[in-house]
Amino acid sequence: MPRSKWLATIVRDAPLMFDYRPYQVTDAQIDAAQRMLESLEFRVHTKRLPLVLGPYRQGGQPNLFSEDLVSVETEKSKVSVGRVSSYEDVIAWIGDRHAAAFEHTEGAAVAVGLEALEVEPKTLSRLVAERGGELAFHDSKAMLRKAASYVVPGFDAILSAYVLQSARSNYAIEDLAQGYLEEQPPQSPAEKASAISRLEKPLTDRLNLEGQWKVYAGIELPLVPVLAEMENTGVAVDVGMLEEFGKSLSVQIGQIEQLVYELAGETFNIGSPKQLGKILFDKLCIPSGKKTKTGYATGVEVLQQLAPEHDICREILNWRELSKLKNTYADSLPKYVAADGRIHTTYAQHVAATGRLSSNYPNLQNIPIRTETGREIRRAFIPAPGFQLASLDYSQIELRFLAHHCGEPALVEAFESGTDVHAVTASLMWNEPVGKVNREHRRYSKMLNYAVLYGVTDFGLANQLGGEFTISEAKELIKDYFERFPKVREYIDTTLEEARSKGFTTTICGRRRYFQDIYAGNRVARHYAERQAMNAPLQGGSADMIKLAMINIRPLLESKSTRMILQVHDELLFELAAGEEDLVPKLKEAMENALPLDVPVEVDASLGPNWLETKS
Repeated sequence: MPRSKWLATIVRDAPLMFDYRPYQVTDAQIDAAQRMLESLEFRVHTKRLPLVLGPYRQGGQPNLFSEDLVSVETEKSKVSVGRVSSYEDVIAWIGDRHAAAFEHTEGAAVAVGLEALEVEPKTLSRLVAERGGELAFHDSKAMLRKAASYVVPGFDAILSAYVLQSARSNYAIEDLAQGYLEEQPPQSPAEKASAISRLEKPLTDRLNLEGQWKVYAGIELPLVPVLAEMENTGVAVDVGMLEEFGKSLSVQIGQIEQLVYELAGETFNIGSPKQLGKILFDKLCIPSGKKTKTGYATGVEVLQQLAPEHDICREILNWRELSKLKNTYADSLPKYVAADGRIHTTYAQHVAATGRLSSNYPNLQNIPIRTETGREIRRAFIPAPGFQLASLDYSQIELRFLAHHCGEPALVEAFESGTDVHAVTASLMWNEPVGKVNREHRRYSKMLNYAVLYGVTDFGLANQLGGEFTISEAKELIKDYFERFPKVREYIDTTLEEARSKGFTTTICGRRRYFQDIYAGNRVARHYAERQAMNAPLQGGSADMIKLAMINIRPLLESKSTRMILQVHDELLFELAAGEEDLVPKLKEAMENALPLDVPVEVDASLGPNWLETKS
């Protein structure tokens, strides 16, 4: 054995005689200890002392010399999941990519390094497949994806805490144990395993007490295997197309830079807000220059207001758009393509307070769609050979939820008859027959419909309308809208009253979203919370609907080659196998019937050779 290895190896049978019991502290004088620490100005330790020494107060003993929990560190070559007898003893997965933790038959929690588990992937997969529905997890999706075994987990500490407190930013096992078990944060993997197991009861009790069990057990938990499988499947990407697109963007960016320099009369760093502000407002003397502590404001809103009359502002907006497309997508996406030619994004269920999924590593939910150039990025997302892409997208789903909740006759009738809802709005706003609505009026009405959904102010609406309306005119538009759609105003008032009286709003499925700032003394913070509260039942309801649809679709694909590969808010993307085109109507039906509303739900389905052309 090499000397370095010999020195680092723990001798487990060393002839040491040590009885730790005489050294146990059984009666801690916390108050006296706090006074001493305060006198020494150890402020942080003073605050932590009651938590650390709390178990001693009543003669207890924390796990300094734990008889129940043992962390076992072993070499990769010697570790086997088979160490845990008959799988029945497995209780927890520590979802931090470092360790799996098991509860041994004798009561000791044994931790095994994740690298070691890679030695026997078949054993890991069998373990999850056979016992996953009875196991307690902290981030179960990580384990399911690792094992490539897609079962509904028995318990997930993160998801249960998320359903209860969707606005919290930290779901670490240490914080959950401290909050729900009221004990010192667990440190070793073994202690974490024990904490995960013991968290199940208080979290489950709380879910039932607050009426959130159905959201957790009926939506979030069964969605885990669906997402794990989607992540492992990934989506194919044409790297060559992205590289060519990146080169094209570079040429366009260079041309815009030269034009901006000519308009400015000198070269400068276009990406520097400070230099840009000096050029626009000091040298060119463009009015409306608003100064901040660091210089002139040169944000998108400022430039959009100036663009109609100043070419340089318009070109800078174009430069920013193309630069973002190149840096964020054309140059970055290829770095995420795995050896199989596919991007395997990660979906987070516990990030968005609305209930929506988020995507990262990379984020595929922000792929641009508003501009023609931005939409080109979607051309790079392609099917595998022998497949085509199928896009199924909910049509105007949040407006349908609005009609469901408020029962506004004009909106309900529009959706029931299949009439263009924006044309109906324009007809009522400008007193025109639905069939003869002015194109511009329809565009204004579409912006107005969505502005109302998100609580946009008159100032915000005026900006969205591109300066075609003054702030006072935009205010009048909103006022007229509520006069013509009084049930919408009633819904907003009722929802805000619920938020103020209870501190939360609920979706059609009962999902709660809490709004602490609804009581804020700060006017800006309070109004922001009110706008979020107005929209929460609509956005949260649509999130619940598509999650239920994904759960219901999974059985339809079990014996098929077709795969669900991407979720982007209200859209699902499938890799449709040749000969399985008859699945599309079934997928469409599953989405439309996922959650019954008082108005019809419509899903637009389209096929294509890439993601862009499915939207054609």
